[in-house]
Amino acid sequence: MHLLFAALLALTQPWLIVSDLHVEPFDRSPQVSDYGSDTNWALLDSTIAAMRKTEPNPAVVVIPGDFLAHHFGSTVHAANAHVSTAAAAEQVMSSIESRFARAFPRAQFIIALGNNDDPCGDYSTAPDTAYLSRVAKIWQPLVNRGNAAPDFAREFSHGGYYTAQLRRGRVRIVVLNSVYWSILYHRCNGAGSGVGAAQLKWLQAQIQQRGGPAIVVMHIPPGVDGSSTLLTHRFLVVPFLQGGADAAFERIVSASRQSVPLAIAGHLHLNDFRLAGGMPMLIASSVSPVYHNNPSFIRALVEGDGTLKDYRLYGYDIDRGAWSQILDFDRAYGTPAFDAPALSSLHGRLGDDRNLREIWTTASSAGSSDSRIDRGNWRAFWCAQTDEGSAYTGCAGDRRRAAVLPLGLALAGIVAILIVIGIVLRLASQRRRA
Repeated sequence: MHLLFAALLALTQPWLIVSDLHVEPFDRSPQVSDYGSDTNWALLDSTIAAMRKTEPNPAVVVIPGDFLAHHFGSTVHAANAHVSTAAAAEQVMSSIESRFARAFPRAQFIIALGNNDDPCGDYSTAPDTAYLSRVAKIWQPLVNRGNAAPDFAREFSHGGYYTAQLRRGRVRIVVLNSVYWSILYHRCNGAGSGVGAAQLKWLQAQIQQRGGPAIVVMHIPPGVDGSSTLLTHRFLVVPFLQGGADAAFERIVSASRQSVPLAIAGHLHLNDFRLAGGMPMLIASSVSPVYHNNPSFIRALVEGDGTLKDYRLYGYDIDRGAWSQILDFDRAYGTPAFDAPALSSLHGRLGDDRNLREIWTTASSAGSSDSRIDRGNWRAFWCAQTDEGSAYTGCAGDRRRAAVLPLGLALAGIVAILIVIGIVLRLASQRRRA
């Protein structure tokens, strides 16, 4: 029994998770980026150094997307009109890869593409491009360490999604390109029709037909976009993904709930969690302080079966110029593990306990005093942890507002029709007089 327990402990791996780098390549200031800006090289180097100090020998490093700065194309053209966006993006990708390779020479890397990571533009990408092939070539030495992902170059070059095998244990990693499913997705130069549906079929095959536990990594998560919903003053409940893709994704993971112990996503620039189809999902906050959050990363402990045992969040206070631990998930929330039952219980306690919510809101922005989640809007984000559609509307208290919008649109449509009828009748009358 003792030998078995020791063997299980040996399978517990330290991981580092860092998301939404958003590197601004032309900012070479020795001072780290300030709040409201994307990541310069000084901040990226500071982040990697803090990650290495926290965990010098991680088994896995996960980067779930958005390597490139916001408005990357216009930034490149403003700096050098003779350099193509694709060439600049490849150079930034290569520079990021080399920094991580030097810092963690033995770690297995898992990367996902974000909505800012294609030179075609924000939320725009296409399969089978030269750019995807070049990015695959850049990252292959790190992703395929120990022959963990022998098909990475071929799979990634096709659509930006692929599978890998953990070098220790029997857990597989299924990496998605969820940009194809975004409500804002648009095809690059008209290419890419049907790739979102093809990826869903591929996901189902990977999870249901291959068997064994699989960790899912993606950039854009399923569910409600709390920030965008608040921007509409809650008259609209804004999802991250297209309705069909969101429903299909959750149906696939729900049908294989026991096979998917964990999912990891980014995109929100907030540290949070979600239950998607009963699957526990960790939302990694960002390095970029563009939304006035503190830059951050996560050190996680992952069990041999793919379960997230615990994690710690580290943030950089730009005003003080120092990294520190912001959150110990287990100690702060009193949870036995990062699994569906524990997260469901934690979600309920967050709704009832104001002090616990203060911990959650502080951690969401990695300790920044300018958190997007506050006492006035917290339900918009809290409800998104577990609810979608009408359930979210009822949870967030937006039922009346959500009902008002269709009525208002209907009335506006009636008014528009009456105006058109009036114009047509007036023109007909003028013609008769003529």
